[in-house]
Amino acid sequence: MNSLKLAMGTLILPLSLFIGTLYADEENLGERCINLTQIKSVEVLDNQRILFRMQAGKQFINILPHRCPGLRKNQPFMYRTSLSQLCDLDIITVLDTGGFGLRPLGSCGLGRFKNALAADLLPIKDDLKVSK
Repeated sequence: MNSLKLAMGTLILPLSLFIGTLYADEENLGERCINLTQIKSVEVLDNQRILFRMQAGKQFINILPHRCPGLRKNQPFMYRTSLSQLCDLDIITVLDTGGFGLRPLGSCGLGRFKNALAADLLPIKDDLKVSK
């Protein structure tokens, strides 16, 4: 019986450390969803990064898993969701404003929403200015 307890203990301890590491990594990845009613404004930074400014002054940067063709600064996009939240598995559709009305250009999946302080955004915005 004691050897069974010892064997279980040697299995449980590494498993609990592994699960703790998973949760720590999960927190570093950012938020899975943000509340739609709290979004104050949205700014497309480039074809892979979108900044969401929230009502309470909080900001989230969403880094798309892949570059999104057609997505650029001042380019409108839309999303559809059946929930009151915008989540990392939702899809945005880039819209073309040329011609008559709006026409879909392409669709891309969102990534996680990472908390972004104003100081964190300065290097990103400076980098975008240099790359133009």
